[in-house]
Amino acid sequence: MVQIGFNFAALLGVALALLGLSLFIVGAIRPFRAGSLVQNLVLAVVYLLAGFILFFQGWRLDPILQFTQLLLIGSSAYWVVKELFYRS
Repeated sequence: MVQIGFNFAALLGVALALLGLSLFIVGAIRPFRAGSLVQNLVLAVVYLLAGFILFFQGWRLDPILQFTQLLLIGSSAYWVVKELFYRS
């Protein structure tokens, strides 16, 4: 049974899936080195899976766990953006 409730966790799941998709696209367009391409692909798959799980099962989370997911997704999104766009 699939139960979808659009709440804060579902919104975080969509954001995480979009982050994974954008990481895949940007990593495929601008690969920096061979190890970085593999790392971007693996991280994109993990983000997509975690985003789908959070979208479909996020209605079960209580508010403190939703806040924890917000902190984790925010910090990992910061790390991804920093790694992709601020390389020297």
